Amino acid sequence: MQNVTETSVNNYLNNASPTNAAIPDPGEWVEEHHFLASFVHTLSHLKQAFPESIFDADDGGDSSDSQLVIDDNARDLLKANYTDDRWQYLENYLLAWEA
Repeated sequence: MQNVTETSVNNYLNNASPTNAAIPDPGEWVEEHHFLASFVHTLSHLKQAFPESIFDADDGGDSSDSQLVIDDNARDLLKANYTDDRWQYLENYLLAWEA
């Protein structure tokens, strides 16, 4: 049986990678993902109600390369349901995928 001393524990903690320090707060992570899931749920309902406003634009037939296109009317409907800071977050999130 191996004897674990305080020194070996301290060395392990000192050698921890900086990525471990960047672990997000679980509450914030859950809130963010719940928010994004709610947005996708709302978007799917809008797509059913206004199929001409929200559609997939294919880039050559491969569905994994297709992009979701939202016209200005659908964007205005979505924006009306979110606070300014939440909408800004969504716009930044969506625009990151367009780049």
